[in-house]
Amino acid sequence: MTPTYRELAQWISTLSEEQLDSNVTVYNSIIDETIPVAGMILNCDEHLEAMLDTLDLDHPILIIE
Repeated sequence: MTPTYRELAQWISTLSEEQLDSNVTVYNSIIDETIPVAGMILNCDEHLEAMLDTLDLDHPILIIE
């Protein structure tokens, strides 16, 4: 099951101060690689050239590169 941002926030609230100072990183288990998050945006024309039609307006997005 994919976690919600509410669940993510609850999990983040349990992290230590040291962990909270760490860079945000995702893990791709298919290629066994960690990937740093490059940024955070909302799904809207203001943040993207064109809104992504696969997500709702203002849906939060983590960017990886």
